[in-house]
Amino acid sequence: MTNHAATLKNNTDFFYDNERFTTDERPWLGTLPEFTGKDFRFVVLGDRCGIALPGIFEKALELTKQLNPNFVLSVGDLIEGYWSQEEEAHAEWEQMESLLQEMELPFFFTVGNHDYGNELMVKVWRARRGFEYYAFRYANHLFLVANSEETLKTMSAQDEEGFRGIAKLAQANPEKAVDIVRSAYRNLEDDSEFNHTANPNLLRADLSEEQLSFFEKVLEENKDVHWTFLTIHTPAWRGDSPQFKQLENLLSTRKHTIFAGHLHQLELHEKEGGNRIQMGRTGSIPHGEGKHDLNHIMLVSAKEGHEPSFTVIDLDGVYAIEHFRKNSNN
Repeated sequence: MTNHAATLKNNTDFFYDNERFTTDERPWLGTLPEFTGKDFRFVVLGDRCGIALPGIFEKALELTKQLNPNFVLSVGDLIEGYWSQEEEAHAEWEQMESLLQEMELPFFFTVGNHDYGNELMVKVWRARRGFEYYAFRYANHLFLVANSEETLKTMSAQDEEGFRGIAKLAQANPEKAVDIVRSAYRNLEDDSEFNHTANPNLLRADLSEEQLSFFEKVLEENKDVHWTFLTIHTPAWRGDSPQFKQLENLLSTRKHTIFAGHLHQLELHEKEGGNRIQMGRTGSIPHGEGKHDLNHIMLVSAKEGHEPSFTVIDLDGVYAIEHFRKNSNN
């Protein structure tokens, strides 16, 4: 079911489900650099949406470019999405891809609910990116990119209208938009239907049999890797998802790390065999007032024979030197 679709440079293989997807489009930008040496670095970005605050994601991309990693991963929700017109969906993706290309770094997409939240958005994704789950091998490390959104998280027409209003407000008056969203999430905490702790179904990842079979085969064909990374939008280890548990079982015999997003709060969940990292925000509006609510990126250093190291870079504590210029003529 897998296909060594593109062998790029040295020690790099891409795998995708060519029995299910026949397309020339790919869910990544750029070409991976040839691996030389014994270590490499990559950056992970958290959610930009839903509801992006102005300038923050752009700051993250600028900093990422300065760090000059080998490549960049996203945990999804790059665009607001949930469009009902193809033209609007394509226009938002074109604007996003233009920003990403300015980094001049290889970039790997992961599907988020805002990227993929209704049938029209699925159509647009596949027209631009081809497919939603895939894998690649870089040096002696394996990367799996999963689609947790196969069961679409749709919005009602009324919810879409309200969402669009807040998204527009966030560009004009970010502080007011944050207050409105935080108030809304405080109210939802008392509603068991929308509380993630009380209702684990909200964090399900209903992976298809085809997707699980694909990853099983990729893992079987790459038993010799030093470390395996999985990127998935929903932190499904916090929910009730038998299919995700199957994927966890496939990873249980190897050293691994799982990245997710969706909840806009940075958390580390330690588990024997591999950590689960729930990324915080990279430009999106905060959901509630959690302990680890911050805009950040994560720099991962991978070294042969060693565990990877993970560095959280808080965007609110990163400034250009001009920020400290004295307001005087002295």
